[in-house]
Amino acid sequence: MMRRFSFAVVVATALWLQQTVETGGKTSVVSSFWPNVTAEFPFLVGLTTGGKDDETNWQTLICSGTLISPIFVLSSAYCTSSLMTTIKSNLDGSSLIAYWKTPRNSVKYHRTISVYTHPSYNKATRISDLSLVKLKKPFKHVENFVGLSSRTLKSDVELNCVIVGIGAPHERGYKVPVRVKYGRTACRIPKSNPSLEFVIGYTWADFLCAETIGPGVSQLPCDRSDPLLCSSGRHQYGIFSYGYDGTDASLATEAIECGDSAVQGRLLFVNRYTGWISETMTKVMVSDDDGSWQFGKNGRTTTRHRHTTQPRSTTNSTQAVVPHVTSTGRPVRPEIDYPYLVYLEGLFDEPVCGGTLITPWHVLTTAYCTTRMTEIVVTVTAHHRQHVNARLVYIHPDFDSYTLTADISIVVLREPLNVTRYAQLPDIISDPIDDNSTTKALDCVVVARRWMTPYYYIPVNVMYGLKACRESFEYTYKFLRITD
Repeated sequence: MMRRFSFAVVVATALWLQQTVETGGKTSVVSSFWPNVTAEFPFLVGLTTGGKDDETNWQTLICSGTLISPIFVLSSAYCTSSLMTTIKSNLDGSSLIAYWKTPRNSVKYHRTISVYTHPSYNKATRISDLSLVKLKKPFKHVENFVGLSSRTLKSDVELNCVIVGIGAPHERGYKVPVRVKYGRTACRIPKSNPSLEFVIGYTWADFLCAETIGPGVSQLPCDRSDPLLCSSGRHQYGIFSYGYDGTDASLATEAIECGDSAVQGRLLFVNRYTGWISETMTKVMVSDDDGSWQFGKNGRTTTRHRHTTQPRSTTNSTQAVVPHVTSTGRPVRPEIDYPYLVYLEGLFDEPVCGGTLITPWHVLTTAYCTTRMTEIVVTVTAHHRQHVNARLVYIHPDFDSYTLTADISIVVLREPLNVTRYAQLPDIISDPIDDNSTTKALDCVVVARRWMTPYYYIPVNVMYGLKACRESFEYTYKFLRITD
């Protein structure tokens, strides 16, 4: 039986970490309504109770949400709790229906299993207005998930972002450009509503304030937990919680039309809650897996035991025997030679991947691997076999799952893994890159694991350049026949 092959190539390489936030400039304004908003934002889903009725429309109670993993949807507590109150039974959220719009504009539906509301949620002030919804199964063909960031913002910062909504199952979605502010004075406070001044002054740190920018947008019902997307739509910074008239033109205390320039929207600052999101997902996935985690009433871990992970296959069809050798000709002492090598494990049917510790808290690995894992446990390959759970995963913003461009990710650990040395990432190519030349990096090693065997270390020569990889004539011939 074919076994899976897990490896990490240990080479000195350069790491480019990129995180951009739009902080100025003009935003081009286009039509608010989009025929298929999920074509641009494939992680956007909707939640409803009726679901498959073709007569659903803008008056139907729905919630927007974002897929942060194949089976977890991030939404607001206010919206999901409103949905569940319309159901007389199954108040745990198992009667909700999630829907996703395909590129061809058909609608796919999945049942939900449960809804997890933030324990500090306050309906009156909307503090911690956050919920996680677990799906019964993933939506097929959705491979890109929204990115979350734990980046904190300085007071008085301003960003150009968009609010997006999926719309009812058989209606169009929408995208609204907004100017987002953060800080004590970020929100306009109408004199006609002095009580709002106290609420905003008390809760300002947990919220972003947004106003529609530019002409040509329509009034849209953005009280449906619509996500706020920044960094060119790659990261979710907020969830629309509520809005109000900030111009003193109305005595109304609440307004919902985010496309109206008079409306001041308040959006929960999701970045401040990434810890709870990660902990909740880990708790749910591990408890479903083997029940080895126990949590106290406050949601924090009180005791933790992890069963021995079942070994995974790691051979391939072209390597019958993995030699136990190194480039120095002596037996490898992992804790001395490569103390920073780790492997990452997900659930039983998920991949096992290699990685390197670049700090006590951070593991460098591939985005192709981490995007296919819903739970990650990181283990040091040295004989001590230390292991900890992952807290956050950062995917390179340019990662393409088809071409594997920018196939890199950083895993943030819940606890530090202390080893004697960490992987270094210097620039080994100091001169300008010439596509016609080939550069060799010697003294490299691949670490591999086979079924029921310890780790082996295989010396390799790594080449870089246009002609570094040998191309298979058979593959080229088949490719030309397919594309001809």
